[in-house]
Amino acid sequence: MRRFVLPTAITAIALTFATAWVAHANGSLTFTGCLSRTGSLTNVSVGSPIPCDPGDVQVTWGQVGPQGAQGPKGDKGDTGATGATGATGATGATGATGATGAQGSPGVSGYHVVQTSGPSDNADLKVQVATCPAGEKALGGGAFPVFDGGVSGVVARIAVHASVPFTVSTANDSWDVQAVETAPDTATTWHLIAYAVCAKAS
Repeated sequence: MRRFVLPTAITAIALTFATAWVAHANGSLTFTGCLSRTGSLTNVSVGSPIPCDPGDVQVTWGQVGPQGAQGPKGDKGDTGATGATGATGATGATGATGATGAQGSPGVSGYHVVQTSGPSDNADLKVQVATCPAGEKALGGGAFPVFDGGVSGVVARIAVHASVPFTVSTANDSWDVQAVETAPDTATTWHLIAYAVCAKAS
């Protein structure tokens, strides 16, 4: 094997390495030089190559330093101070007005009681009607018998057979009551009072 001796280029190469290493300590370097037929290396440079003399061959090579050992893990930093409270946000815009609800059903008004009294006689069956004023309806009603003369205790045995809404002029404007003696006689006289609970309602 033929040995190439580089006596004249060693100093220049050493200086080039040193300069390049200082300038690019952490980088990957590419060197360029001119190799003569006698084995001399000249025109060594980093970066732009220097033209070689006729008969010399331009050569390049790299130089990367070894990777250093990983340093120890640093201590955990202190917790940062709590940040200031942010400003209160602006009040949102007022929402749109909701749609108008449907109209409710008419309520009841003008509540009062209408009372009527039937004739006093000895009839076993009596019918009495209480009628509300015009424009009103009978919401409820009832009746009670009244003793007028004769055999005491007969009225206490009178039974109400019907107590229902009734129509005289308009629907359900009256209250109809029917009552009868459960132990009839011809000596006792009594009368029947009927009443209706009236109010304006649709």
